[in-house]
Amino acid sequence: MPAKSLTVAVPDALLKQIRIRAKQAKRTVEAEVVDILSEAISDDDRLAPDIVEAIARIPGLDETQLRDAANDVLSTKEVRRLESLNRKAQNEGLSAAEEKERDQLSHRYDKAMVVRATAIAELHKRGADYADLIAP
Repeated sequence: MPAKSLTVAVPDALLKQIRIRAKQAKRTVEAEVVDILSEAISDDDRLAPDIVEAIARIPGLDETQLRDAANDVLSTKEVRRLESLNRKAQNEGLSAAEEKERDQLSHRYDKAMVVRATAIAELHKRGADYADLIAP
């Protein structure tokens, strides 16, 4: 892909941090800046299509269905496994199979949390009592 030049005034302290990162990554300052910018504007923060679809259905649910959606969370066993995989990833790394399992569990967790929050927000919007869904 053809590249364009961009001149940006960067505070000294920030430039120092970028230089340190570049040195640690064994690349040029320019490459580090491009990487930082790419990460900052990546599409990775967009919701997965199945999550978008799930939250789009929320307004059409009745109160019982909303409560069911708000209570659809990972099991204790799944949460413990995800925690274990995250710890292992930090400490020693994961095999490809473990990485895949962690990604699947993380996705399920993310979906459950977004759907739960959206369902509770819909209950609130409708004036329904939802205290039992958020109480400790």
